[in-house]
Amino acid sequence: MYYTFIKNQAMSKLTIIFLGILIVSSVYLYIHFVPKTAQEPAPTTNDVKEEDIVKCVKDSDCLVVPYNHCCGASKKAINKKYESLYFSKPEWQSFNDQSVCSRIGLCPPDNFVTEAICSDNYCNLKR
Repeated sequence: MYYTFIKNQAMSKLTIIFLGILIVSSVYLYIHFVPKTAQEPAPTTNDVKEEDIVKCVKDSDCLVVPYNHCCGASKKAINKKYESLYFSKPEWQSFNDQSVCSRIGLCPPDNFVTEAICSDNYCNLKR
């Protein structure tokens, strides 16, 4: 009987040690393997550059917005999380550098484009 009591106490201590290791391991795994996007704060307006608004991970990140390019393009694909920022910055909504425009000619027509896709981590018009 005494032996059974000692054996149960030892099992109880092992159970507590096992649970402690399990809890510590779970916390470690959460800290190191939870996606960083869930932990990072949203970028502020001052942190975002024009080239950042076209970066994406998946097709559903992208949307089509109006754009005025000297080559005739009238649409642009951007990351939808920057939509309100895009519309607050008129300088991002057009391109008219004559030194570049004179060299590139006409852009393909985009009046039929209604969707955007993520290709190589950049939003593009789906043609």
